[in-house]
Amino acid sequence: MKGSENSVSRFMSGVGSYLIPCYQRQYSWDEKQCRDLFDDMVRLYQQQREHDPTATHFIGSVVTQSSLEAPSSIMVIDGQQRLTTMYLFYLALYRLAYERAKTQVSGGVEGAIDYLSLAQTINITILADRSSYSMGASSKHRFTLTESDQPALDKLFVGNEDEFVADSRLTRNYRLFMDWISAQEDMSLAAFYRITESVIFIEIELDAKDDAQLIFESLNSKGLDLSEGDKVRNFLLMGFGSEEVKTHYRELWLPIETNCDHALSEFIKHFLALKQGRAPSQRSLYVNFKDYVQGLQHGSALSAQNQVKIAVLEELLAYSKLFARMRSCSYNLYSEHDTNLSSGARSQLQAALAQSLSHLKRLPYTVQSPVVLQAMMLHAKKQISGYELLEALQLLESFLFRRWACGCPSHGLNRMFQALALKLVPDDSGTFDLVRQFKLSMCTADGAKGTSSMPHDAEFVQALRQRALYDNSSRDTLTFMLERLENADSREQVKIDGGYSIEHIMPQKLTDEWRSELGADAEAIHKEWLHRLGNLTLTAYNSKYSNSSFAEKRTMEHGFVHSPLRLNWDIAEYNHWGPQEMAQRAETLIAKALKLWPYPGDSAGNRALAPAYVSKPASAFVAASTPAPTSVAAPIPAPASVSAPTHTPNLVPVPVPVPAPEIFDYCLAEGECDLTGTKLLGYEFMGQYYNAKSWAKLQRDVIAMLYQRNPERLRSWFKAPWGNFNWLAQYIKSSRDFAIDKDSPMSVYQLDEQLYFCTNQNVVTKLKLLKQLFELMQVDPAQLTIHLVRSKG
Repeated sequence: MKGSENSVSRFMSGVGSYLIPCYQRQYSWDEKQCRDLFDDMVRLYQQQREHDPTATHFIGSVVTQSSLEAPSSIMVIDGQQRLTTMYLFYLALYRLAYERAKTQVSGGVEGAIDYLSLAQTINITILADRSSYSMGASSKHRFTLTESDQPALDKLFVGNEDEFVADSRLTRNYRLFMDWISAQEDMSLAAFYRITESVIFIEIELDAKDDAQLIFESLNSKGLDLSEGDKVRNFLLMGFGSEEVKTHYRELWLPIETNCDHALSEFIKHFLALKQGRAPSQRSLYVNFKDYVQGLQHGSALSAQNQVKIAVLEELLAYSKLFARMRSCSYNLYSEHDTNLSSGARSQLQAALAQSLSHLKRLPYTVQSPVVLQAMMLHAKKQISGYELLEALQLLESFLFRRWACGCPSHGLNRMFQALALKLVPDDSGTFDLVRQFKLSMCTADGAKGTSSMPHDAEFVQALRQRALYDNSSRDTLTFMLERLENADSREQVKIDGGYSIEHIMPQKLTDEWRSELGADAEAIHKEWLHRLGNLTLTAYNSKYSNSSFAEKRTMEHGFVHSPLRLNWDIAEYNHWGPQEMAQRAETLIAKALKLWPYPGDSAGNRALAPAYVSKPASAFVAASTPAPTSVAAPIPAPASVSAPTHTPNLVPVPVPVPAPEIFDYCLAEGECDLTGTKLLGYEFMGQYYNAKSWAKLQRDVIAMLYQRNPERLRSWFKAPWGNFNWLAQYIKSSRDFAIDKDSPMSVYQLDEQLYFCTNQNVVTKLKLLKQLFELMQVDPAQLTIHLVRSKG
């Protein structure tokens, strides 16, 4: 390996052609990256003209390796995005020079010759293969890209606008360079060509024996970072000969990418959760995947190591097919599966499996995906039947829906499902009881809210009676629930499309008519019952219903009396709408919900509460709906004091029992928490667990992850603040100059080149800041759960 400084024009005018290995990612630079590169060249030109004729602009490094199969070709291991973009720049520069040569009038023949000479120079030195100097259809260019990108570049090279691949990034960026160069009045076309002699990079030339993957990983180059999926692909395909690479890319990797359909990183994360019992964070996905594969390769010869990679690719391909089915909610029962079924039963089972996958997709969780994939794989390997798979998926839906309905926090589910995924392997007898494994993991003896178990009927019914189910973050899940309730007792399934929305029968804004309808306790009833199940339905005429009286909503055109939805027929039977009617309707829907999302088997704790719709005054309903205080375990009595004996010179003191520490979780979405005497154990963010022993580290890491999700939102707010984010505004600046931080400069955290965050606060203030940042960045604070321990006594 050797490294040396090179310029773009000198490198790209060298002898030979340039090959982008087929395992590299597609061309992915967008307008921003191209504009940055273009502006850098314009500024460099101005700097040379006005101040320093020897100025240069550094664009990073390029790693190349000679191809053993084609000695005249150079493989670009790293830097392909920048080199391809520069090739598009040269191609646009050539095209403009060629067109101006044809249309030159004011400059006369001499001007036309100048443009034609520049066009030929660019063509011969940069663009075309040495064996062909014309830009005709028979000529060849020097860049071989990935198979998906090559046709677009070929069309650009030929130059027939009518045949350009319009939706290709290559085409879009080429046209951008055409526009930008044309609009730049201060620089001639020749000046643009000359300036590339001063755009430099470090060229790292590898010998055939050098480890290209190791060097590739260690470089940080200017440009658009590789995704974790890109790195996984490169790791799996590097190390093979060029023909083997092409074969494995076409037959294994390309189908994997096709199956994943822009969700490659998500798929690999699920795959690792299945294999390792834990899902890595997005930032460490590639590192964890590489460790997994190298663990399989440990102690193997080089040829055997490549066989391990092939085996992993084949396994990824098998799982990616199931991943595609899971995401598309389609399921094919092949003829070799469930051979005891008739064609009609097979068709019904296939439809039921597809429907069950669709139900799971509409729930606000993704932590179950590895378990679903593994269950589908068990069926694909004929280790469970299709009906066993269906029962397991339906049990999973009941588990997740009941937890959503009861408002159970999501922390702990990630670990539970990852542990379950590791258990989904056949036992020694060759049989596998999938449903039993699901029940053991989801239906523990402790059904209390807040654990990782399925709520029993008592908790489920109580939640459906009393919880405010409607809010902006849960509307999709609530729509799913109402749709399922609509179709509960009918073979004629109604598909609720985007034209339907949630309707509050008693409206969100009380009118005088509604106050009269509800009586003296109207405000209290409205506050208590507005968002409960009994007052919610679906309609395609939400805006028309608006705040109309109940009588109008019943009988107007498209009102409840005329609704095509069975969900509204019961409502239409009432002549009045108040707490008693809402409670009665809720019980009807709850009875359906218990059938749709049942608790498996019998359990002492699985008994529904008695009906609550007995006739009561309106005010009594408000009082009766207030949750009863939860039971609290009696405290362990303290040891009785004992009088010390008179003569005890040699007695060893009896140790006083030390209370066990209390380990508990605090979700950021909850109110203030008493942190007295607590220590930090770690935290979960977006379903991923992180170790953290200090609040400063937790705050810095969470701020960084929130910022990386949507940096432009924070930047735009900082430039022109809006909303009530007073706490946040005190601790974020465009410089390190924080008066509060003079004595502790290490607590200034740099988000980017223009944003600094001061983390010098007490814990209570840190949490307030995080809550405001979550709100500003439009991220649900329930996504952050902090694990704590408090010493008792």
